[in-house]
Order: sequence, then structure tokens, then C-alpha cells
Amino acid sequence: MLTHRINVLITSSRDASSRLRNFLNDLECVIPYSIKRNRGRSSIEDILFYCRKLNCRFILYVDSDKGNPHRILLYDAPQNKIRYEIKIKGVSTLSDFKIERKKIDKICIRNIECKEFIPFLIDLNLFNISSCGNFIDIIKKDEVCEIKFVNKFEKLVGPIIRAYDFNNYLYK
Repeated sequence: MLTHRINVLITSSRDASSRLRNFLNDLECVIPYSIKRNRGRSSIEDILFYCRKLNCRFILYVDSDKGNPHRILLYDAPQNKIRYEIKIKGVSTLSDFKIERKKIDKICIRNIECKEFIPFLIDLNLFNISSCGNFIDIIKKDEVCEIKFVNKFEKLVGPIIRAYDFNNYLYK
């Protein structure tokens, strides 16, 4: 049996709301080589240990505020450092549109108006350039960057994320 290396472990803050869990499920479907782990009562150290056991490169941690996704942190697991922080204004999940989730294996960047997201997308293996039936569009709307995952028929295949702030800690 052929198995792929897990690159990204997706998790959340403790006692995640159903909305946050739906968002994590959507992310797992669109991020190649990812796996979601319900945090439950596990500490960050437990999650980091599990990630290292799987030989993951990154932990994608989603924080919430009043049950809604509020912030995404991407940890570099081997170095135990935060690499990126995305502050979220709002999300729309596939459940909001009553769309069934399906795992997609390849996704390409189609439109990117918020260039600061490029290193983040590369680290998550979301920066393919050919042979895709699914796409990421990152469009600037007022002061918000809207990240949308769609197929070639313009149907949603993942969440819509409205981000208002992006921090790259890679070189700090």
C-alpha cells in the first residue's frame, strides 16, 4: 500500500465549537498531505509530540473567538516556532452552503492579489502550477483578502476565508 507523508497536522484550541470543527474539516480536504487531529484536552506539547511522531513538518493551529475561527498559526514543528499568523475576519464553510466535502489531491493558484500569502501557500503545498481541476483565488476586497477554493466549474470545494492581517515570522 502506497502512503503519503503527512506534511501538516491541523488542530484547534481546546473544546472547539461545531463551527470551528467544520472549518478544520474543510481545511483538511483542501490541504494536500494533511491530517486533522481533535485536540480535546491535549496540551500543545502533546500535539507537538504527535506531529513529530508522524514526521510532520507543520502544525496548522486554528484559534477561535466566541466559537468562530479567529486566527491561524502555522508552526514549524522541527524548530518549534511560529512561521505565519493569519487573523481572520470571517469564514464560510462548505456546511454553510450545504455542500458535501470531498478530499482533493491537487490544487493550483489561479488569482493572487495578496502576494504576502505566497510563502504560506508554498509551505502548505498549495502552490502547484499545472494540471489542476481545483483552484485557489485570493482576491483583495477593501482591506480584506478573501481566500476561496473552487473547482473548474466555479463550485466551492473548500472554505472561504476572509483575512485582515498576515504576519510572516520566518525572518524575524
